[in-house]
Amino acid sequence: MMKTYTVVVQEMKNGIEKWKENLPGYSAQDIRLQAIPSKEKTQTLIQSFSNPPIIMTSSLPKTYKALFFDNKGAELSLRDVELKQPGPGYVLVKVVACGVCHSDRFVQQGNFGDVFPRVPGHEAVGDIVAIGEGVTRFKMGERVGGGWHGGHDGSCRSCQQGMFQICDNEKVNGVSMDGGYAEYVLLRAEAAVRVPADANPAEVAPFLCAGVTVFNAIRNAGVLQGGVVAVQGLGGLGHLALQYASKMGYTVAALSHGADKQDFAKQLGAHHYIDTSAEDAAEALQKLGGANMIVATAPNGKAVSPLVAGLAPQGKLLVLAPLGPVEFDTKIMVIKGLSVNGWNSGHQQDSEDAIAFAHQHGVKCMIETFPFMTDYKQAFDKMADGKVRFRSVMTF
Repeated sequence: MMKTYTVVVQEMKNGIEKWKENLPGYSAQDIRLQAIPSKEKTQTLIQSFSNPPIIMTSSLPKTYKALFFDNKGAELSLRDVELKQPGPGYVLVKVVACGVCHSDRFVQQGNFGDVFPRVPGHEAVGDIVAIGEGVTRFKMGERVGGGWHGGHDGSCRSCQQGMFQICDNEKVNGVSMDGGYAEYVLLRAEAAVRVPADANPAEVAPFLCAGVTVFNAIRNAGVLQGGVVAVQGLGGLGHLALQYASKMGYTVAALSHGADKQDFAKQLGAHHYIDTSAEDAAEALQKLGGANMIVATAPNGKAVSPLVAGLAPQGKLLVLAPLGPVEFDTKIMVIKGLSVNGWNSGHQQDSEDAIAFAHQHGVKCMIETFPFMTDYKQAFDKMADGKVRFRSVMTF
């Protein structure tokens, strides 16, 4: 009996040591062990230490404010929501900033189906205030982000190939699960993104969608450094794509409408500027030897369609903004071996890489900030009307 009891106590101690790692300020000595006569009770206690319960601060409110789309086409509605504890595999995050993306407009319009009522937002940054059972990646107080990719099953073919963001059963923050237009958000731990504690959360937020999308697409395109990369559009995606491409070692050409944007494009890292209102973009690119890749960031199908003629042999047109049906000259595509590709955001590690690269190389996202409680409508409307320069971010 004494030998068995010793083993039980040791297992309990091991469980406590594992548990206390997530309890700052506590030690194993703070938890008293008592002999338990029942084998069933002993096993239950051992299991409870091996699989710790939810870790939650005592200062959390019972309710919080959140913005909803109640149905298709509805305006944002602010109301109180009951605060729920995170389930297994989830973390509860107190939001400090959340970007406002054009995809949130697609949610409102019902382009992702009947997901209502829904709290939108997939560019959320905040601090962990509660940890669900089984979560070992994070500790209390860590700063994390919730991007477009909200979770994956880990077993489908895409997941097995490391493409978690196109999982057959992918969860999307703000689309298939409630997102960051709220004071608190529940995130699946496998998709939560670590965010540097010393970074400005409002500036980091857009990297969880716009930033990781352009960064991940460009780095996976297979274009060798020194090649010509053209960026069509100088908006929320485009101004980041220019910076990333330049910092990655490409010869960068910016394509936009109007001569007044040339200086700005050069400041972002463009080596060449093509005013599409004054000259044919494809012809101008061919004067540079043709683009090895054109990154289309502005949702204008008529402007993108003729760009394939500006590609170098075996060049790629990389589409990052939804264009709908678009016509391409397949004759030139066959003759020169051209391709058209799309790219869907990135997973947790991709987002962390995009943020780290931006931090190390000085890639900056231009933002306008809006207080969540008072100016959420302005933040959303300026984004929807294309009047924000360049990303709207709500702050809390």
